[in-house]
Amino acid sequence: MPSARIVLSLLTVLSLAFSHLSAQTLASRINKPPAGVEEALRDRVTKFFQLQSEGKFRQGESYVCDESKDAYYDAFKNKWTSVKIVSITWEDSFQTGKVLMSLGTELKTLGGSIPAQYPLTTIWKVQNSNWCYFVPPVDTTQVPSPFGDMKPGPTSADGGLATNRKAPPTSSDIARMVGITKSELHVKADEQSTDSLEVINGLPGSLRLEIHAPEFPGLHWTISKSELKEKEKAVLTVTYKPLDKSKKTPFNLNLVVEPFGGIMAIPVIFTSPPATSSPIALPLPKK
Repeated sequence: MPSARIVLSLLTVLSLAFSHLSAQTLASRINKPPAGVEEALRDRVTKFFQLQSEGKFRQGESYVCDESKDAYYDAFKNKWTSVKIVSITWEDSFQTGKVLMSLGTELKTLGGSIPAQYPLTTIWKVQNSNWCYFVPPVDTTQVPSPFGDMKPGPTSADGGLATNRKAPPTSSDIARMVGITKSELHVKADEQSTDSLEVINGLPGSLRLEIHAPEFPGLHWTISKSELKEKEKAVLTVTYKPLDKSKKTPFNLNLVVEPFGGIMAIPVIFTSPPATSSPIALPLPKK
């Protein structure tokens, strides 16, 4: 028969386990919306972005909150090639939902257009018993820069800003500010191989780096750092394990540099072995 000490220990362990499971169950219940709420939001979000995919931007206005309609008119609109809801975060007692989307698009590069997935977080609120797309007001007193958000200087006599705000940098501007040690990467088309280059931050502030590209069978890439401080370096590495020995066309990796939103296309070149000519059959000498 177990002693009282053993029984007490078992009861303690079971009590702690039950408390932990109860806390998890309570947390899941707290974060779970009432029946039908998530389904209604997913339906509205999917229909809104489906209209954008079809280029029916005016019809999409009915899904926009009243206070956000002007911002919706002025915003850039794109005909997405695919629409997928990744996750939903709930706020305000399930009256607000932050929806992370994965939207199909095409990136324009020197080598042509390539398919890519664009991550986008949208905010949806309940208005008149329906979910509507909410666009947060823009803080015009803050200007994004590599050094953080900065406030512009005083206004001039005509009401404009005393200092001229520069236009967003072009891809050539980004290339001057962010150095790369190679203009392209080379891997073998017929056997496993690896190549790499360095990305160097030439600015006094911090930069964030991301790689955007569609999947390519057998090709894998990594970047050693996603955030670079002044003069820091990151190594971009590609490894290719070919599924066959056929020739492959060049493939672009798109290096996205934030906070500028600039894109640098880095071609991956698949080198093939030199073709060998078949030996010429010579006629046999007559006996």
